[in-house]
Amino acid sequence: MRVISMESQFERARTLTREGKLADAEALLRQLLKRSPREAVLLAELAQVLARMGRREQASFFAGQAGES
Repeated sequence: MRVISMESQFERARTLTREGKLADAEALLRQLLKRSPREAVLLAELAQVLARMGRREQASFFAGQAGES
């Protein structure tokens, strides 16, 4: 079984974001947050993805969570 590090998965999410595959990036970031729910970098990246998707209220929530972490 191949284990993929959180760092490489996070980089994959960032690549998906740059490629405009925002729904895929969101799904991957949410999976990572299940493992590390208070990780500020993940929360901030998810906030940026949601903002780009026009989901400003959710983006604001996650940005606030990132600031508290």
